[in-house]
Amino acid sequence: HRADVVLLSSDDGAGNASLWDARRPSSAILCDITAFGHDGPLAGRTGGEAVIAALSGIVDTTGTADGPPAIMGVPVLEMSASVFAASAVVAALRVRRIHHFGQRIDIGIFDTAVNELANFLPLHFDGQKTTRSGNRHPLMVPWGCYPTKDGFILICCGAGVQFARLCEAIGDDALADTRFATQAGRLEHFKEIDPHIEAWTRSMTSAHCESVLDKLGVVCGPIVDVGQLQEDLNLKHRRSIIEVLNPVSGHMQPVPSSPIRSTPIKVREPISIPLPGSDKALIEGLLAKRPVPEAPLITGDAKAGIRPLAGVRIVEIGQYTVAPLASRHLGALGADVIKVEAPSGDPIRQIAPFQNDGQSHIFAIGNTDKRGVVLDFRKPSDLETLHSLLEQSDVLLENLRPGALAKFGLDSAGLRKRHPRLIFCTISAFGTDSAYPNRRGLDTVIQAMSGLMSLTEVNGVPMKAGISASDMLGGEIGLLALLAALEHRDRTLQAIHLDLSMQDASTWMTQLAWPGSTAGEDIALVAATDGYLVAECTEAEAARTLRLYPAARDRSMMESAFTAAGITCAPVLTVEEVAHSSQVTARQLILERPTSDGYSWIVLGSPLKLRNTPAEVLKAMPKIGAESAMVIKELCLRTAADLSLQDQEETPN
Repeated sequence: HRADVVLLSSDDGAGNASLWDARRPSSAILCDITAFGHDGPLAGRTGGEAVIAALSGIVDTTGTADGPPAIMGVPVLEMSASVFAASAVVAALRVRRIHHFGQRIDIGIFDTAVNELANFLPLHFDGQKTTRSGNRHPLMVPWGCYPTKDGFILICCGAGVQFARLCEAIGDDALADTRFATQAGRLEHFKEIDPHIEAWTRSMTSAHCESVLDKLGVVCGPIVDVGQLQEDLNLKHRRSIIEVLNPVSGHMQPVPSSPIRSTPIKVREPISIPLPGSDKALIEGLLAKRPVPEAPLITGDAKAGIRPLAGVRIVEIGQYTVAPLASRHLGALGADVIKVEAPSGDPIRQIAPFQNDGQSHIFAIGNTDKRGVVLDFRKPSDLETLHSLLEQSDVLLENLRPGALAKFGLDSAGLRKRHPRLIFCTISAFGTDSAYPNRRGLDTVIQAMSGLMSLTEVNGVPMKAGISASDMLGGEIGLLALLAALEHRDRTLQAIHLDLSMQDASTWMTQLAWPGSTAGEDIALVAATDGYLVAECTEAEAARTLRLYPAARDRSMMESAFTAAGITCAPVLTVEEVAHSSQVTARQLILERPTSDGYSWIVLGSPLKLRNTPAEVLKAMPKIGAESAMVIKELCLRTAADLSLQDQEETPN
C-alpha cells in the first residue's frame, strides 16, 4: 500500500493472483502483465512466449513458405509488452498527477502480439492468404536475404525509386518488365524478380555488394551475431552495451543501456546487478519513512470519462511504421495528433492491398486517431505554417532520413531556439548521433544488425522475425519515451529532445540471449495433419508423449494428449484464425472505424488497457489533404496569404 506503482504478473504461478482483485488505495496504480489479460475465453490461461506466439498467429508468420514455421529465438512479444506496460504506467501517473486517482492496468501479451500483425492483417482483410514468407516482406518486393560469394546480403527496397536504383546497378533488361513497375506487380511476381537479383549478388562478395548498394541509396546490411554486438561501431559509439560486475560469477557482464537517449537530461545507465535479497534492509528503511496513504481502499474500476493525454497536441512528420505507430497510440490515449505529409503523401499510402477507392489498408492501420495537413517545406510559406502549428503543440515526432528536416532548420538546435517548450523526438535506424550518420536501415536490416536474425535459423540460414519486430519496437520505445518526456516537461518545465535508434532498441530486445544470460526454455514444434503445435518440452519429450497417444493426429487431439501428460502446449493458429477468434473480439483488438470523409476501415484496437481511463481507437485517417484546410482554419495557422498581407503592411509607401 505504500508503493506508487505495483507491477504484477498474476498468472506466473507465484500465488499473486489475488492481488488483482484485492482492496487497494484509490491512489495506487496496479499494472498486471499476463499472457492473455483479464477478459475473453483465454483469460487466466498460462503459457510462455511460444504458446502466446502460437495462439496469436505470430509463429505461423516466421519461417519459409515451403517449410514449417519457426519459433523466434528472442521473447519479442514479452519485451514489447513490457514497453507497453511501462507506457501505460506513465500515462496512469499523468492521470493521477492531474486528477488525483490511480487505477488498474490490464496488459495482455496476446494483445501486443495481435498488434504486431499489422503487416499481415491487410492481406487477410483483402481476402488473401497470409502466412510466412521467409526473409521476404509480406507487402514489399524485393526484400530479402540474397547469397553472395562469401555469405548473404540483406536487400530491402521499400519504394519504387529504390527498386529503380537496384535495377540500374544490376543492369538486367529483364527487370524493366512493365509487370514490375508497381509495388503490387512486384509483390505478385516476386518469384520472377528474385532470380535476377540472386544472379547479381552471387557474382561478388558481401562487402562489395554492400558498398555498391549503399552508394545508390539502397538499404542493405550484414547479419551480426549476438556475440559480436559489442564490436559494432555504432553500438560502441552510443554506449548501447556496457559492462557491470556480476556478483554471482565475479565477472564483468554485458548489459544493455536504456534504449531511450535524451538531452539535456540523460537517462541513467545501469551500474550494478543486485544479489537476490541484497537490498532488503534499504527497502525496509524506505518503507518505514513512507506512511500508508490516507486514500480510501477500493475495488473495481469506475470509468472516469477522462483521457490521459487530453489537451496534448502531437505533430508527426512520419512515414511507414515507426513514428506513425508511436503517434497512433498517443492518439488513442487522447492526444490531438496532426500528421504532416508532403504533397506526395506518406509513401506507405502506395503500398498494396488497396480498397476500391485506391486507398492503402496498411496506411489506415498505422494512422488511426490522427488528423492530416499537407505541407511542402520547400515553400517558405508552408514552412511558416508548420512553425505556426508547432507554436501550439507539445511534441514534434519524426522518423525521416537523418538530416532530412535539418536542412529546413528543423533540427534539435533550431527547434530549441524557436520553440523552447517543444519536445522533439527523432527515431531513426542508427540514431542522429551515430557512427553511421548517412546509413539508412529498415526493419530487416536492423533485425540483422542487432543480433536478432542470428538467433533464429532455418536450415542454417539466419531468419528474420515474420513480424516487423524492429519497426514495431522502435515505435513502442518512441511511445514510452514521449510519455516520459511529457511528464518531465510538465513537472519541471524543461523540454527534452530524444534521439532514438532502432538498432539500440532491437539490441536491447536480444539481451536475454547474450553471453552470461539465462538460457531459454525448451520448446518443441510438432507437425499435425492440420498444421502445427508448440509444446513447452524437449523434442524427445514430445516424441515420447505422442507415442503414448498414437491416435493423436490433428492439432486438437495432440493438444489433449500433451495436456493429459502435464505439458503446456498450444496449436499454431493462422492469421485468419486469430482474426476471427473470440479472444480478439473480447479484447476489442480488431475494430471497424470511420474516416472524416465518409469511408470506414478495419483497424487495430489498443493494447493499453487502462481500466479507468482506457485508450480508445475512434477513427481512421481520410484521403490525403481531406482535412488540411479545416485544420489550418481551426488552429488559425499562418499561410501564404497571411504572409503576403504581412509583407504588404510592412512595405513602406
